[in-house]
Amino acid sequence: MAEEQLVDCFHAGSCHGASTTSALKWLQSHTPCTTSSYRYSAGSSGEGGSCKSCSSSHIHVTDVHLLSKTESALQSALNKSPVAVSLYGSLLHHYESGVLQGDDICKHSHSVLAVGYASNYFKIKNSWGKDWGEHGFVRIERGGGSCGKFGIRHTNPRVPTVSGGSSPSPSPSPSPSPCRRRRCGGGSYDSSSQIIV
Repeated sequence: MAEEQLVDCFHAGSCHGASTTSALKWLQSHTPCTTSSYRYSAGSSGEGGSCKSCSSSHIHVTDVHLLSKTESALQSALNKSPVAVSLYGSLLHHYESGVLQGDDICKHSHSVLAVGYASNYFKIKNSWGKDWGEHGFVRIERGGGSCGKFGIRHTNPRVPTVSGGSSPSPSPSPSPSPCRRRRCGGGSYDSSSQIIV
């Protein structure tokens, strides 16, 4: 799924704040583009452009499920699929590697994708490219109070239900190449289930 499509089309070309849940619900009535046909460009300037045509991912978001704001709910969901979460992103800019330790923060500014876990961290895929962090990923410390480290539990984690096949609005495209089972830390998910965020 192309993040830039959401920046350009759902949020009118701005990277400055939007609801992840609303963006996923927007995808219920719009065709998600493939990343290869709609490259991310807003990261360098902080601004997106206008909505463009693209190749369809042939995936349709049918529902969005909000999880409870607990580590156990997030961990359980990560055993089945990646999970959309929000963090306080200002603290991520200088990350290079290792488990990032931080404070319990009750605010968020950046939407990311939780993809795995171990006993002491959650593994997060960021949208800042493979040159950032650990090849585009960060491991953030688990624990903290009610909001969690870096605010990971400040908002409800979100899991969309998706289906392949017909999309709400047609876009010509080849379907993405199939992926196989991946494992990150202690959790795993099968990306062939086509759960996206």
